Amino acid sequence: WHCDLYRLKHAGEVEELGLLEAMEDAVCLIEWPERMVGLLPASALTITIGFDGDGRIVTYEGNDNWNERLANV
Repeated sequence: WHCDLYRLKHAGEVEELGLLEAMEDAVCLIEWPERMVGLLPASALTITIGFDGDGRIVTYEGNDNWNERLANV
């Protein structure tokens, strides 16, 4: 699933979209995840893309489960 939560007014709208159920069974790419504070699962991987001149810097953050999975990224 790809979800852009930019237009959400409150976290409760996430449930209306069916996103909580989708996160149980699917890979979900969520833009503006701060709109669903407290609802992201502990197993979530956060990917942040920032600017560095003409290039980009990508950082990954997740629980210990992600260390091995991302070792070769």
